[in-house]
Amino acid sequence: MRLIFSRTANANPADLANQLDTLDRVGDTLGMLGLGVPRRVVIEQRDPLRKVVHGGKQAEEGTLLDVAGALLFVEASLDDNIERLGGGDEGRHQLEIACRSRIAADRSGARSSKR
Repeated sequence: MRLIFSRTANANPADLANQLDTLDRVGDTLGMLGLGVPRRVVIEQRDPLRKVVHGGKQAEEGTLLDVAGALLFVEASLDDNIERLGGGDEGRHQLEIACRSRIAADRSGARSSKR
């Protein structure tokens, strides 16, 4: 999440629209992995962010910090799941590769849509 956004003068809430798509895809991925609680947390963050993007709510630092905190919870729960499943370093490495691929795809898609 872009916490810098909340500290930037003249920040446009519409700039966070790409984050909505990212949250959708992350939620879908977590669902496919059978990780219901982290998926639910991610899905719950879409509504406050959507209200900010579409002007129904101010882009206050507290709102953005709540979303960021929830996503940090999801990250920690993924680490816990890897440990519980015995994935250790190899599992963490595979998850990191998958996350980096998803982030790269999101960035590539965002650049393509701006052209």
